[in-house]
Amino acid sequence: MKVIASELFFVVFSILMLAQIQTWDFVGESKGLSPAAWPKMILYGILIFSFYRIFAKKTGKVKEIVNTGNFTLRVLSVIVLIGSYIVGMLYFGFVISTLLFQWLLLWFVGFKKKVLFVLSPILVTTVIYLIFVKMMYVPLPRGEGVFRALSYFFY
Repeated sequence: MKVIASELFFVVFSILMLAQIQTWDFVGESKGLSPAAWPKMILYGILIFSFYRIFAKKTGKVKEIVNTGNFTLRVLSVIVLIGSYIVGMLYFGFVISTLLFQWLLLWFVGFKKKVLFVLSPILVTTVIYLIFVKMMYVPLPRGEGVFRALSYFFY
């Protein structure tokens, strides 16, 4: 039997947190989603993904990650990439820096499927944009100079 302890932890955690968030729905008024919308979306995502992982482990359809190379160096490199993304967002804006960050991260971890390599960062960036800008009315960083002007083309 495959170990599913971490997935069960996330299922229990998500359910408990969703129970706590129910009180947030009535805090303040907003034109769009309630203040609890984003945490709920994240927790439902964790819950769905955890159930998927449990099912995949039970059916044997999960590929375990094999540690290749210097793990510490790879982790530090990803941390530097995340830091660069945060700083880059100030200068290049949300759209450009998020796309670049995702493409660099996928390349760094060795993602092989070319169509998904190109399309998944575009899809993820679009979904984040729709959730924050269109549904929750939260402005995202626009960048500086020419990148600021370019971001006005998107939002």
